[in-house]
Amino acid sequence: MKPSIGHRLREATRGLHVETERSGLMTALLAGRIDRGDYCALLRNLHALYESLERGLDRNAAAPGVKPVRLPDL
Repeated sequence: MKPSIGHRLREATRGLHVETERSGLMTALLAGRIDRGDYCALLRNLHALYESLERGLDRNAAAPGVKPVRLPDL
């Protein structure tokens, strides 16, 4: 059986996630030591990122590789 898209994504990005979790800002966030201004900046940046990803998913909704990860209800 072919691994799910979620499993493949986790495996392919595992190293990047570990590296990111060890960065200064994310270390502070995960430890609950991030200040409000930095947290707001992070949320603004993540909003722009996810908005772009969602537009791409919508544009390519009919592609077989996109269908399993495009979840409009989320």
